[in-house]
Amino acid sequence: MLKRRLRAIFCLILAFALCGGVFSAAPVLAQEDDISFTPGDINQNGTVDIGDARMLLQFLVEKTALTDRQMMAANVDGQGISISCARLILQYLVDKGGGFPDAAWPYPVNAAGNTAGNIANSGFAAIQGDWIYYITGYNDDDGIYRIKTDDSGKEKISDDQASFLNVVGEWLYFRSWGDEFAGLCRMKTDGSGKERLSDDPAMNIVVTGGWIYYINGSGFGLYRMKTDGGGRKRLSARQVFDFSIAGGWIYFNNQADHNKLYRMKTDGSGSEKLCDDEPMKIHAFDDWIYYENWNDDKNIYRIKPDGSGRQMISDELAFQCNVTGDRIYYSGVNGIYRMKTDGTGRQQLCGGDSDMLNVVGDWIYYYARDVIYEGDEFVDILYYDCRIKTDGTEWQIVD
Repeated sequence: MLKRRLRAIFCLILAFALCGGVFSAAPVLAQEDDISFTPGDINQNGTVDIGDARMLLQFLVEKTALTDRQMMAANVDGQGISISCARLILQYLVDKGGGFPDAAWPYPVNAAGNTAGNIANSGFAAIQGDWIYYITGYNDDDGIYRIKTDDSGKEKISDDQASFLNVVGEWLYFRSWGDEFAGLCRMKTDGSGKERLSDDPAMNIVVTGGWIYYINGSGFGLYRMKTDGGGRKRLSARQVFDFSIAGGWIYFNNQADHNKLYRMKTDGSGSEKLCDDEPMKIHAFDDWIYYENWNDDKNIYRIKPDGSGRQMISDELAFQCNVTGDRIYYSGVNGIYRMKTDGTGRQQLCGGDSDMLNVVGDWIYYYARDVIYEGDEFVDILYYDCRIKTDGTEWQIVD
């Protein structure tokens, strides 16, 4: 009897979700600097109700978008957003508040596998809960590591040469450059259960909403697949060299139009041009899109998601930009710098050449460069895995 009731309710809500029917008032959108949430309360109205199940199903069939906080609330089984989460919410309603499985909440679970800023810098570090996952490329024992935010529990979990780390629930997703598992892979956060999802040479991997989005390095098409490797689909016939996702939209540079800034929905429909800038290092958020403008000396710009409000943030030489919170971190002349997202408050954090800035918690992980000369003759470039606090203190070599 219970199963039949659940099935009937589920089919009714799915039908309404597909046709856009209304069960409850419009959802209250979250403020993204406030990440508190109630599991299951997707529409943020203070209670878990039928409207939450409907909103989740609409998201799953791509009829609506969710904010980061709403996606965290939707992930009631702790394994990423899927149809099973909708079933758990319905079970919760039938049981009149019986609660979600305790195992669903062993730690905070990411809504997206990594930040836009880290993915723009090859995704060498990611954070979920109190664990930091990072890749080393220049120490004596390269691979994928994890360490707790209090610096305890450090361990190597894979020998893979990798990039574009994403962590959602119990899974790590990444591009492996190894021989046996070359391609787009995933493994458990403890390093077990590694499997290859695709042999595509994937770049700019973004895991969000139960999907993996990536650029296929063979032809530079923009693709997506489900997090288990199924449903692989090319989203656009265009070549794409950079993209970022926010609010149900993919923001990308369109090679067919001289790399101008475009956006399209996450299912590949509704493509539209936003401006004539040539963006790289695209960072998409719900309120602003940040990028390096390559037809204006790589100066840092931002624009509203609808293409309005375009403005230059900084005209100084800046590379490897990473927009995190209310700060922009970047490599400049002889050092790492940061400034506010409106371009004010510029501050140098450290000296030296740097590359691939990844911000996790209160740390910046990056590669340091040391150019070696003998007299006036170039000899070599040495690289080091390093990290420094986001306020410029506690510089360390990562071993």
